[in-house]
Amino acid sequence: MLIVLLLLAGGAGLAFLLTRPAKVVVPNVVNQPVQGARARLINAGFEVSIDRQRDPTSPVDTVIRQDPQPNTRADEGATITLTVSEAPGTAGVPNVLDDGRLDPTRKPNHARFKVRERREPSEDVPENHVIDTNPSPGTLAQVGSEVSVTVSTGRKRVDVPALKGLNQDEAASQLRDAGLRVSGNERDSNQDPGTVLDQNPPPGTRVVEGTTVTIVVAREPQQVEVPDVTGQDEGVAVNAVSDAHLSPRTRDKEVTDPTQDGVVLRQNPRAKRKVKRGSVVILTIGRLKTTTTPGPGQGDETQTTPPVPTNTPPTPGTGRGSPS
Repeated sequence: MLIVLLLLAGGAGLAFLLTRPAKVVVPNVVNQPVQGARARLINAGFEVSIDRQRDPTSPVDTVIRQDPQPNTRADEGATITLTVSEAPGTAGVPNVLDDGRLDPTRKPNHARFKVRERREPSEDVPENHVIDTNPSPGTLAQVGSEVSVTVSTGRKRVDVPALKGLNQDEAASQLRDAGLRVSGNERDSNQDPGTVLDQNPPPGTRVVEGTTVTIVVAREPQQVEVPDVTGQDEGVAVNAVSDAHLSPRTRDKEVTDPTQDGVVLRQNPRAKRKVKRGSVVILTIGRLKTTTTPGPGQGDETQTTPPVPTNTPPTPGTGRGSPS
C-alpha cells in the first residue's frame, strides 16, 4: 500500500514538472505608446491589463510603468499590468492681466500650464506688466498645455534722426515719419534761413514714440552792423547801406569845396554800431553851392508904369473935334 502511495505521489510530481509554465523575460515597454507595447507583450506570450492614470508630464497613451518590472522573468501567460497616461484634464486659465511679468509663473494654477512669454510695446500697460494671455483668462484649457503671456515693454521707443544741416521742412517730415513731434526755435545765423543748426535730444537717442524734438533753425540776423560809408560817393554809400539790410535816407548840405560834392559828409547811426534790421540810416550828402551872374538882357526884372491921362482940350485944328 505504501509503495502504491509513493508511486502515485511521484507520478503527480512528475506531471507538475512536465506541465508547469515556462519562465519568460518581460520586455521593457515603458515610455512606449500603449498600442505597440500591448502587441509586443502579447507576442511574448503575456496577457496585458491596462491601468490609466493622469500624468501631465507624459504624452497621452504612453506607458508610464509596468508590473512586473522590465527584464524580469515571469511565467508565460502571466498578466502584465501597464500604467498608461491619459489626458490630464482641464483647468481655467488664471487672470494675470496687469500683473508683473513674474506673477504668471508664481500663481498656483500656472504650475499646471507651460508659460511662453512674448513682449510687445503698449501705450496703456506699464513696462513688464501683462497685456494679454492666450487662451484668455477663465478659458478651460488642458492641463500642461501652453499659455502665451504677452508682456508690455512700455511705450514704443524710436531713434531720434540726425537733423543738422537739413531745412526746417525736411527735418519736420523726418520727425513725423519717426513718430515724433517737432518744436522749433530761431537763432540769428549767416546760414540760409530755415537751416537746422541744433537739435535736442541729440541724434541716435532712443525716446518714447510721440516725444517732442526741439530744433533750432537759422534766421537772418535781427541785429546788423551799420557800414562805414563816410567819404564815399552817394550811390556807392546808398548801395552799401541797402546791402546791409538797412534803409538809407539822404539829406543835402551845401558845401563850397568841390571835392565834397555828392560825397557822404556824415552818417547816423555811426559806423560799426549794431542796430535792428531794417533801421533807417541817414546820410548827409554834400551839395556844391553855385553862384550865378546875370547875362545881357537878364537883369533884374522891373515894372513899367503907364502914362497918366490929362483933361487939357486939344489944339484947334488938330483934335478930333475941330470944325471943318
